[in-house]
Amino acid sequence: MRITRREALVLCATPLLAQTRPRVAITMDDVRWQIIPEDRRPEAEERLLKHLGKTRAFLFAIGQSVDNPHGSSILKRWSAAGHRIGNHTYSHQPLFGKITPEEFEADILRNEDVLRRYSGFRKSFRFPLLKEGQTRELRDRLRSFLARHGYCNGAVTIDASDWYYNQRLLARVEQERGFDVTRYRQTYLDHIWDRALLNLAPDIQEQILFLPNVKGLNERNLRPIVSRIDWNEQRRMFQKIVPIRPRGREK
Repeated sequence: MRITRREALVLCATPLLAQTRPRVAITMDDVRWQIIPEDRRPEAEERLLKHLGKTRAFLFAIGQSVDNPHGSSILKRWSAAGHRIGNHTYSHQPLFGKITPEEFEADILRNEDVLRRYSGFRKSFRFPLLKEGQTRELRDRLRSFLARHGYCNGAVTIDASDWYYNQRLLARVEQERGFDVTRYRQTYLDHIWDRALLNLAPDIQEQILFLPNVKGLNERNLRPIVSRIDWNEQRRMFQKIVPIRPRGREK
């Protein structure tokens, strides 16, 4: 059975260590409901929860965004739907030198006071902009602080660049109030498929990008390759299926 490029990319997005049924963790940051145009806000909030359905997501909330009646109602609804709520600091100030370590730690605890009232709250922390600090010493200090307070690090495996797409979309909606936002959907999905490829060795990625020209590649023999972390092992396994041709020797 031949597979298309998109099917291969979806397969590559499965967790690398999954040995049985593939699983994907969905996380979202900020909960900045205020920036959604007011006339679109109720429908957008309802649609997101509806489309998640029974899929459980992790929502990393900024305290400033949810420390108000409407933000509180969002977290109550997400908690009631079985989703998890994580800590994303109160003020969302990244560790770029404008905030001291002491202030950053206090910002985490301040947000915990806001979030602990919700049943979905779990002690998982995501750094603003994913920045853990500019030095090894600062990184280690914050990791120790989180561990002492019972937090795990809400890291990511695929950086979706959603902030960039969101900025572009909001700017377009501001210019054209009746703009059809679904026009951004396919472009964003294509971007996600491409980012998922980063789990594979670059030379294997290159061949998959030229599907369906790769012969002999199917889901059954690609899945074990994706599950390996070591690129050299991936290459050995892939070589048994499809000879990896050096660049410039396409004929």
